[in-house]
Amino acid sequence: MNFRDAKIIIRHANRVLDENPEIEWYSGGESHTHPVRIKINGIWEHVFHYEKIVREDSRQQREIVFRCHIGDNRIIETVISQAP
Repeated sequence: MNFRDAKIIIRHANRVLDENPEIEWYSGGESHTHPVRIKINGIWEHVFHYEKIVREDSRQQREIVFRCHIGDNRIIETVISQAP
């Protein structure tokens, strides 16, 4: 996956936490595969487990959501929106 032209946000439930987040990605070759660490309120949080969800609407806009488990029963969503 190449996220150069994509809009990336992080959210908790339906509340946006950061519209310009700092994310450390696990990288395999030229593509980013999944988040490893996410900076939340100035603190780097380690992603212990993640679930990947891919959605596409009728306008062919694609959204990739990583539901990241960061400990203490907290789940942060990393949302990548890509236009066609």
